[in-house]
Amino acid sequence: MKRLFKILVSVLAILLVVIIFVPNAFIDTVSFFDIELRNSSKYYSSIDGNKEWKRLDVGPFTVDIPDDFRYIKRNSSDGIIGDIKGRGTRIYFNHSSFIGYVTNLQESDINQNNYSFNSDTVNNTIRLLAIPKNGGSMSIQVEDYTEEKFEDEWRTFYGVEMMISSKTYDEDLVLKIFKTIRLKN
Repeated sequence: MKRLFKILVSVLAILLVVIIFVPNAFIDTVSFFDIELRNSSKYYSSIDGNKEWKRLDVGPFTVDIPDDFRYIKRNSSDGIIGDIKGRGTRIYFNHSSFIGYVTNLQESDINQNNYSFNSDTVNNTIRLLAIPKNGGSMSIQVEDYTEEKFEDEWRTFYGVEMMISSKTYDEDLVLKIFKTIRLKN
């Protein structure tokens, strides 16, 4: 038993030295319950002709982000959730069949006039954008309207929503990121 313990300690020591002195040896680094993904080719790919941006492929959707941003994968039992973080901005996202934050925001905020709402349709997706008028969190909801259905008065659809979880952020940069969201079929 002591021998097994010594072997385990030795392996952990070697692993720690490799992580400290060879930072790119392990692409996925664990941070408590989240996995921070820095340069993993599993999630990132280059964009032709643009070295300052990269494409993040989260599985059911892709989004283009600045090269210095990174993806933080969060644990979830019912969908894909995570953060895209960089330059003091943190964008929270949720991909599942039970999204609807912007739709609910529109319905509850219609009389208070705290947000401006925009929408468009691109490649069978509806994009609903909520931009705060007096500070707050900008949000986008992208849904595939070919999958839309109604069940027991709950609106369920396939899509992704993103919301800024930073107090300050570059609105133009976030809008540029939001415009690149593409759902996969």
